[in-house]
Amino acid sequence: MGTDADPRDPASEEWAGAVRVEEDTLLERELAPRLQVASGLRPISVTDLVNPRIAYWRRQTELPKPPSVQARLEAGVRWHLWLGAQLGPGTPLEVRVRREGIIGRIDALTDVPVELKTTSGPIDVDDLARARPDYVEQLGMYCGLLGRPAGRLSMFLTRGDELVDAHVVDISFHDPAVLWAEAQRRAQSLRTAWEEGRPTELPRCAWFDRGCEFRRERVCSCTGAEGGGPSPILEGLAGIVEDRGAGERWRLAARARERRAPLVVERFRDLLYPRQAYFERTRPPAPEERVGLPHATSDPIRTRLFEALESGAPGDLARHAPRTEEPEEAVPVYRGMPYLLRVWRTRTLPSAPEVRVRQPQYAIELGFRCAALGENHAWLFVAGQPEGSGPVPLRVLSYSFAPVTPFARLWRTRARDLARTLQDNDPSRLSPCPGWMARDCRFQPECGCPPGSGRLQR
Repeated sequence: MGTDADPRDPASEEWAGAVRVEEDTLLERELAPRLQVASGLRPISVTDLVNPRIAYWRRQTELPKPPSVQARLEAGVRWHLWLGAQLGPGTPLEVRVRREGIIGRIDALTDVPVELKTTSGPIDVDDLARARPDYVEQLGMYCGLLGRPAGRLSMFLTRGDELVDAHVVDISFHDPAVLWAEAQRRAQSLRTAWEEGRPTELPRCAWFDRGCEFRRERVCSCTGAEGGGPSPILEGLAGIVEDRGAGERWRLAARARERRAPLVVERFRDLLYPRQAYFERTRPPAPEERVGLPHATSDPIRTRLFEALESGAPGDLARHAPRTEEPEEAVPVYRGMPYLLRVWRTRTLPSAPEVRVRQPQYAIELGFRCAALGENHAWLFVAGQPEGSGPVPLRVLSYSFAPVTPFARLWRTRARDLARTLQDNDPSRLSPCPGWMARDCRFQPECGCPPGSGRLQR
């Protein structure tokens, strides 16, 4: 299968000698039973339970997103990346917690669950439960999922890339068990609606009169008279207290963000495939090309492997903000260490030495992520194809970087070359993309990466 060594890159041999790969049989034995009992079924997310009727229609039909909506979503993603990075290195971000078929992706987990919300409308802290009941309910269900009585809600009024206002409130509830029971009740109602193919028993959603896409396209026939009754979550509120100092700190941080230079490395992918990054940056797709793009089909083995990882302790599966100035993209971590997850179309999985030699791209990607976090260890989780109804093959490989310095140097080299190329528009100095990417690359042949020029395997 070859190697990823670029003959023009003197750092290639240097990093290769800094990597050790070993099989972690102890973690394999811990995860294997979870993997075998994993259902592979799509879980119900807490965000589904905030507005179950919208969740029903999103699974039933896919509507194209107008360019204005897509732009707003992309701005929200950029804000969440930056907001997460400001919470500090080591803070678990996007923490995935699964319990009884319900999954929460919590924006941050400190001593309490933290939810970050960007909005284009005014924020009324004094009447939050009425003005933003969906915000309060989502945080409440996270508290129920974790069995904790309180959480923190940080709300940001934004216009594009400008922060207009910020408010942070601490919200407490009387009984986490009530919150969890309500989440379970809503999940069962949503499952029943999907099974029966009708949402008539689901309550009116909070977006009924605020531009619901499914009403606009006449997919949903809500009248506004749908029932639902009082919310046990809102009735279980014990207190809402604003932290004005925290809001002011966010406003100061945002002003500093506005003065900074644009990022050269926006994603870790830019370091892996710098030539593609250049063309993506300079040849953005037309707005009409972004509308109605289909979602990728989930691989059932991959879904089961994620389920096995998610089913551990809260915080096991999360993301950490990098210690570096760029990118703002958080690093996926398992128990605090970077990881990659792969599914191979084979029943027999290769040994650690074979993976080290035949799949060097894993070492490069994990090396960059370790350099970003100041870590020296990472994991690679590989699942294979079961034989009939037999167990799913699993291999857990432990990567050790002694030291991680060569990857930091390779990072600086690729970032410098990308910065120069963005100025002089000469992509020839950038490492070509691996050959397997050519088939789906929209920049061929302009990019100058001939098929097969790279030998990197997926």
